[in-house]
Amino acid sequence: MRCAIYKLDKNNFLNTQNDTEAANKIQLQKNRSSDLNKALSHFLDDKNINPEIKNNIIEFLRSHLARVNSKKVTNDEKNYLIYKSAEELKDFLITGPEITDLSDRIIMLHEWLGFADPTLLTILTIHYNLCLGSILQSKESNTPVVKKIVDELLNFKSFGVFLATELSYGNNLYSLETRADYDHETKTFVINTPTASAQKYMPNTGQKRIAKVACLMARLYVDNQDCGVFPFIVRLRGEGGKLMEGVSVKPLGDKPVYVLDNAVTSFKNVRVPFEHGLLGEDSRINEAGEFKTTESNARTRFLKSVDRVQMGKLCLSASVTKGLQAALKIAFTYSDQRKTFAPKQKDVTIFSYRTHKNSLFTDLSKYFAMRSLYNEVKELKSNSDDKFFENSVYTLKYFSSDKTILILNNLRERLGAQGMFNENRIFEYLVSTHGTATAEGDNVIIKSKLIKEMLTTDTYSKPKPVKVGWLKQSITNIEYISYLLHKREHKLFSDLKSKFAVDKALGHDLFASWNKHSIQAMELAEAHAVRYSFDSFVKRIAECEDVRAKAVLTDLCKVFSLSHLQETSGWHLVHKTMSPRAYKKIQVHIDQAIDRLYPYRHNIIDSFDIPNDLIGSPLLGNYIKNFDFLNK
Repeated sequence: MRCAIYKLDKNNFLNTQNDTEAANKIQLQKNRSSDLNKALSHFLDDKNINPEIKNNIIEFLRSHLARVNSKKVTNDEKNYLIYKSAEELKDFLITGPEITDLSDRIIMLHEWLGFADPTLLTILTIHYNLCLGSILQSKESNTPVVKKIVDELLNFKSFGVFLATELSYGNNLYSLETRADYDHETKTFVINTPTASAQKYMPNTGQKRIAKVACLMARLYVDNQDCGVFPFIVRLRGEGGKLMEGVSVKPLGDKPVYVLDNAVTSFKNVRVPFEHGLLGEDSRINEAGEFKTTESNARTRFLKSVDRVQMGKLCLSASVTKGLQAALKIAFTYSDQRKTFAPKQKDVTIFSYRTHKNSLFTDLSKYFAMRSLYNEVKELKSNSDDKFFENSVYTLKYFSSDKTILILNNLRERLGAQGMFNENRIFEYLVSTHGTATAEGDNVIIKSKLIKEMLTTDTYSKPKPVKVGWLKQSITNIEYISYLLHKREHKLFSDLKSKFAVDKALGHDLFASWNKHSIQAMELAEAHAVRYSFDSFVKRIAECEDVRAKAVLTDLCKVFSLSHLQETSGWHLVHKTMSPRAYKKIQVHIDQAIDRLYPYRHNIIDSFDIPNDLIGSPLLGNYIKNFDFLNK
């Protein structure tokens, strides 16, 4: 008796052999498949990560989801259950230095929370990154008074919140109005909300049964002199959640997906101890009650005080990429099962259609690109100057969240009606990614800040396109693709810089000049992010030691870069960096790369290594069986 054995490669089959040889081949294929999965998994994640840390987080999340989803409750009750469940993280014994240095354990916690529970992610990133992080990086964190509060927050006796945004001040926080007047006689700061526009907008302060401590951004006044914006520690709710005197909290309405206690918060003559003013290394109030500083620029002092927000961007980007990973796993698994019609054939899976297959694999390639960029930026955390790291985090944040929103919209449509239901998670991931796009700075504003840095400082290294010989000018050649991506970014940057220089020479108003060229600035930000992601992708492929994994990753990189070149082909044709003949071949080569990738789809999805129970979608596994109510 003879049987056919199939191999996962571009030829898609082996010659028919006898049963013994076939069994050996099957075992060999399993081993090779396992090796491929591991190599792809190492590409996506830090291969040196402690597996015990990941397992501890997974077990915590399983317990957490069981606690908060065990019964139908009101949003307020579920919010309370999430806070109480989060208290269990005290057993992780996360330390102050881990928070200030943004340890791998903190980042991994954000990654896994991102797809498991967006509400818990929001509560904890504010608690760890914004509140505790801001306090711990200040010189005042070494005082006994502040140490006591830090210990309280680390042990979840209170939850930390961050109060910066006001009803009228978001991206323009430097202009906020909340006052902190220094009273030298009592050596305290008096916190007040002077106007309706100064109310702190939408912090998670509404839960009436949870103690809260805020890191509050307020404008310091000493002898009625405006000294700039600084952080202050303010207790909002005491034991059992009782509001402190002078603190007013008005709950806001519900948001889709998030079960968060958002509220409008204001203050009336709330006194806080002298040690609660986090004035930083540059500033102090002396024994005579005078404000002194070694940094004369108030805006620079402010930017230092909100520096922790940059770390928040990195953590939120980690959560976005992991959430997208879960969504892709759902979409690929479902697409292998869902049947549809085909001319003169029996029912086929929706993956049989080129339109569906190309759509999902293009999205998959973008995920691998943004994950490459994420890993590159994460490595810069401790190996780069602060400004370069900050700019890289800007790029990662807007690129990952913008692209993920587009991908999730597409996945929702590809899943049809199934994509609309909460239990299938796609819509939840989409809403939570919108939250990330808004958090820590709107993406358009972040792009604008990045372009300003690129144009006015030496923290940006302009790409240097290396032209390849005509024999290598094939649209499938990685060197040629690299040249095209570098060339476009280089040209867009040079043109934009020249336009601003001309406007400045002619005495044009800076704001009017920015508005005139802002669309091109956004185009440059996108080109920079794509080129940076591509370079990171190629670098990590070169480090991959598994031959089959390298081939899979190379095809994913080609699909990512060629799809982008197809989208921007008009620019390249106008600037004659790409020939019409090369343009005509792009789609053919995308199709060919996807056809080579298709047999490996299960290996790729299995490399994601996310337990199905943490995603919780019925579309994972046999979805017909999961929805079989006739036989239950």
